[in-house]
Amino acid sequence: MIIMARKSKHFQLSEKNYAYLEELKEERQLKYLSDALDLVINEHRCKGDITTDYIIKLIVDKVSERIEEKFRGIKTASNSSDRNTKILLEMINGMFFKAKYGEIVTIAEDKSPALIIAENSVQKSIEGNRIKKLDSNFK
Repeated sequence: MIIMARKSKHFQLSEKNYAYLEELKEERQLKYLSDALDLVINEHRCKGDITTDYIIKLIVDKVSERIEEKFRGIKTASNSSDRNTKILLEMINGMFFKAKYGEIVTIAEDKSPALIIAENSVQKSIEGNRIKKLDSNFK
């Protein structure tokens, strides 16, 4: 136990607080009233640290819950997109087998008018959904 140098100061306390320090001194079998005051101050410091730690933990938990909710939504949307993409690939593959296509032209080589129309339609849909989402966030 480290004994720190003590300073002598004069304090005025209410009767109630003085009685509390006297009672604490007796209960804890302390030699001096100043030891009881030191004990109260040290306990108050520790309690303040615990309260701060508790608040930090509470904030971290709440933020984690919110982030988890958002990621769950993103994961659901991603799974849906992935499923739809796989379905389309299976359908296109079936069409290619049925039509007995041997070779195809890639998008890098040339885009068909149908693909351009589809891309534009999807882009407009994405932009519309984004605007709806932004509008709903500000309501």
